[in-house]
Amino acid sequence: MYELIDENNLNLCGKQILRQAIENPQTAYKQVKKLKKCKEMIEKTGDNTVNYTDPEARKSPNKEGIMQTGYNEQIVVDNKNGLIIAVDVTTDGNDQKQLVPMLEKTEENIQKVLNITHQEYKEQFKNIDLLADYGYFTYEGVDTIENKDGVTLYLPDKGLATKDKDKLRRPDQRKKKTRGYGKQNMTWNEENNCYICPEGQKLEQKQIYHLEDRDKVVYYGNNCKNCPMNDICLTNKMTTKVITDYVSDSTMKLKHRMHTPEGIKKYKDRMPNVEPRFAYNKETLKYRQYHVKGLENAKTEQLLMATAQNILKIHNIEQKENENQIEI
Repeated sequence: MYELIDENNLNLCGKQILRQAIENPQTAYKQVKKLKKCKEMIEKTGDNTVNYTDPEARKSPNKEGIMQTGYNEQIVVDNKNGLIIAVDVTTDGNDQKQLVPMLEKTEENIQKVLNITHQEYKEQFKNIDLLADYGYFTYEGVDTIENKDGVTLYLPDKGLATKDKDKLRRPDQRKKKTRGYGKQNMTWNEENNCYICPEGQKLEQKQIYHLEDRDKVVYYGNNCKNCPMNDICLTNKMTTKVITDYVSDSTMKLKHRMHTPEGIKKYKDRMPNVEPRFAYNKETLKYRQYHVKGLENAKTEQLLMATAQNILKIHNIEQKENENQIEI
């Protein structure tokens, strides 16, 4: 049984666990089996380490940048009533691969609840707005959604997302301003296909480099020399401000949409619906971690939490409707 584990592949903690297994035959099989599971997860994920108590959990940075072991929670919320209509739990360290799968899961759930076919779903739901934050951005994901009938995507570029997040922070938590102006300080002018800096100067498109799956578009300031912010905004080696975009046809359409008044408003409407779900769990319910081990168990726990929140939400909606009724 002990030959299943190669001691040379274990770190100090792993070797200690193996020695404990050898010294205590009663728990040996269970511990060696778990070490083997850890070895399989390392080979599967390519990570150098794995959590012994929950091998399927992954290390990823939290919002403060501190590495934590756990799972990645995904939820989709109906903007009208605030009901959670899809949930999932993944082992990915970020959300980049979840945009399309979560949309597909949402569609499947709606079809099940309404007991309709996929074709009937497409006929009934022809104009769906999908709002997501920058963490879900990938060129492949945007291309897939943009080419999907009946769905309009609202997902900010990095500059717009950084600007919005900084507004939500307390003054003492806001990022310190870097030298001059970055892309997040610029305003996109769709009509003239250029950026406008806070000083009113234009940065116009000058170069396009065609890459394998996207284009590199470079914008240059046209009057930086006479700008009052020249000494602060430009480094010694720079004579003009340069902004770079990486775009495809789909991301360009998305970018134009996000900088329209309608796009800005729709994206702002996302915050009051999605973020409170996470805040309610953590601050009100003190639910900051899963109480089970294993990915499938974590998914079940997350589904139960979402169901409980939906029951409470539906109850509150019905109470409001009853309060608005007048009996004569």
